[in-house]
Amino acid sequence: DLRAEDDPRRPYALLGLGKARSHAEGGGIEELEQAYEALEAAGDRETAAEVASALGPLFWSRGDTEPANRWLNRAAELVSDLPPSLTKAEVLSRLASLRSVQDQAEEAIGLAEAALELAEQVGSEDVRARALGALANARTQTGDWSGFDDYALSIEIATTTPARSSPSATSKARSSSRPAAASWPESWVRGATRPGSTPSR
Repeated sequence: DLRAEDDPRRPYALLGLGKARSHAEGGGIEELEQAYEALEAAGDRETAAEVASALGPLFWSRGDTEPANRWLNRAAELVSDLPPSLTKAEVLSRLASLRSVQDQAEEAIGLAEAALELAEQVGSEDVRARALGALANARTQTGDWSGFDDYALSIEIATTTPARSSPSATSKARSSSRPAAASWPESWVRGATRPGSTPSR
């Protein structure tokens, strides 16, 4: 039930449907884009940022790097002057993951450290694991091998946070020989993959 066009609850129903489709089949882009437009028009910046942050991974997993960048950059703009929240932490951690696979290590490190601080404030172990994965990937790019400690910690956190750690993502991360091996769309739990990879669900 997506409710009537003029129902103020419709964007949130679209958000729920889009997320469900993204988890089940890697789809949901149309629903999420519609939700974003309605939420931004309604002035709900934080939820609009949540939607934009979810769209980035979906486009990235299809190899569409330009819209992935655009959506995550937009999400970061929306949360830039908002107070600490789970959404803000998620946005920064996802953008850090993206930057870490675009060879923008210094920016990725700054974003990941900010996401870690927020994750601790809001109490999100899932975001903490994702941010540590991005930090690990970025640090090792610069020759800072302490990134492998970050990677190990991200795996430890993810495997002891059952609510949002899927078996497939955990297995994939454990078998990897380098940081940031897990894939989108839900979280980039331990970093991010290269464009065109098949998302773990």
